[in-house]
Amino acid sequence: MKKTVLLLLAVCFIAYGCSENQDKTEERVIKNIVAVYWHEYNFYSFAVEHEDSSISMESFGKYACSQGNIVKLFHDVPNEEKMWAKAEIGTGHCDLIKSLAIHLHSIEDINGAEWDNGKFGSGTTIRVN
Repeated sequence: MKKTVLLLLAVCFIAYGCSENQDKTEERVIKNIVAVYWHEYNFYSFAVEHEDSSISMESFGKYACSQGNIVKLFHDVPNEEKMWAKAEIGTGHCDLIKSLAIHLHSIEDINGAEWDNGKFGSGTTIRVN
């Protein structure tokens, strides 16, 4: 019985360790951003305009296992160009947003947005000038 339990624990430990070691990083660039929404902490959404003038939403950070302050804001985009962002996403036992760089015209481009943490509360983030 003890050998079976030890063998089972060893297999679980090895399987978990192997999945951790297979962490890969994927880089995603989001172009043509027309609006930036800040929900909370590391959770942002972007309104992205496509060639056919349709707009879709892309979000980063809500269901990731992100730790620490991984977002950097840059106000380096000329007014005549669209904003953009770059995310580094690690894949392992959970999606890990390693970094999110958002390139804006100005800090004024950040809009407050709603958030909902279920029984832990909900609300709206407001950008303070």
